[in-house]
Amino acid sequence: MALEKKFMDESIMKIQMVDYLKGELKEVGFSGALIQSTPIATRIIVKVQKPGRVIGKKGSSIQKLIDTIKDRFGVPNPLIDVVSVDNPNLDAPLVADKIKNQIETGRRVRQLIYSAIKTIMKNGAIGCEIVIKGKIVGKSGRARGMRVSQGYLPKAGEPASLVKTAKVVAYPKAGAVGITVKIVVPDTVFPDKVNITPKKEETPKVKEVHNDGNIQNE
Repeated sequence: MALEKKFMDESIMKIQMVDYLKGELKEVGFSGALIQSTPIATRIIVKVQKPGRVIGKKGSSIQKLIDTIKDRFGVPNPLIDVVSVDNPNLDAPLVADKIKNQIETGRRVRQLIYSAIKTIMKNGAIGCEIVIKGKIVGKSGRARGMRVSQGYLPKAGEPASLVKTAKVVAYPKAGAVGITVKIVVPDTVFPDKVNITPKKEETPKVKEVHNDGNIQNE
């Protein structure tokens, strides 16, 4: 029982640490963090869009982050590796955060979704999907959902685990809006498909679901 509690405590601590890093590094394009515990040290791999700002001049910023993690979470010997995001337009968490910020600043949802899909596919994605649910048409409008997809995107089985997924919540004046972004990055190899070529000129598939259950396809 003591061993189980130890694993649970470690898992909770890792979740809290990732949430802390997400908040601290949101200005540098935080994409995610992987925490690996070893007998010697706790290795934290942080993936960001602007690694130089995380490291800081002569390593001052990253050392401050290490000291804070050590004191706040009781990690005796944290080591932080900073990894750069290869392409922000193909990184699901960064795309989701960008859409979130645009919705909160009042951008029209339909317009920004189409723009995001177009950008993702233009950067070589095999497939992608963006789902928006909530008050997307102002305070007086009904809550509804919009799903826009393009290209090849598996939904079940082992192939679905290869799809990069991110979920965030935007808070515009009208109410909370859930955002889900799924991207199949270039060079992804699926066991059920061979030589998939992205169809950049393919028309996006759109589905709107209203709160009365009616579905509208375009």
